[in-house]
Amino acid sequence: MKIQLNMESKYTTSLVIVQILLWHCRCNAMPTMGMGMGMGMGGMGGMAPCGTMAECRVIMDLFEAGAGEHLVQRQVTLTENGYKSNTTSMNASIVNLLHTHVQSMEERVKTDNPINTRDPLFAALFEHTKDITLKVNYTSYGVEVEETGANDCTTALLQEHAGVVSKFVTVGMEEMMEFHKVPTKCPGLIATSYSNNNMMQKPHNHP
Repeated sequence: MKIQLNMESKYTTSLVIVQILLWHCRCNAMPTMGMGMGMGMGGMGGMAPCGTMAECRVIMDLFEAGAGEHLVQRQVTLTENGYKSNTTSMNASIVNLLHTHVQSMEERVKTDNPINTRDPLFAALFEHTKDITLKVNYTSYGVEVEETGANDCTTALLQEHAGVVSKFVTVGMEEMMEFHKVPTKCPGLIATSYSNNNMMQKPHNHP
């Protein structure tokens, strides 16, 4: 079975991307759009909630497959120094989306190329990429990820991030738009500041 977006779904996906773009502009006082809209969300650098336009399309499709259609399954096991996750789908098209997304995020971690730094948790995580060991196994049903941290702070960041990603699968875009707290094991980290503080949401507390 292959997942196919109809015209209404494609329109909705495009509309959501535009909404994210406009929302981001409101939350981060941007003096200029630089080289113009043709650059896509990548022109925002690491602050863009879902990366480049191409990355956003993949993420939106995964949100629909996970939170919308419940076609994505995810299991997370916390380890002493991080976590192991197994994200799968019985739909081959969704598996391809998972592979594409994880490959993109893997490259961002390895090259220290941040994403979603408007969120304090993501900003802190990308400040510790040198302390992260990442192992990825791409399977015919999805992707297995193992991440370990070199210290307590990085371990806590990884474990918190794993939980947030699980909520991405079940909740979707609403969870991505939240601001997530930096773990208490990272007391020295300062959350990203914003010029439009009056428009900033409160950090989302996870149990």
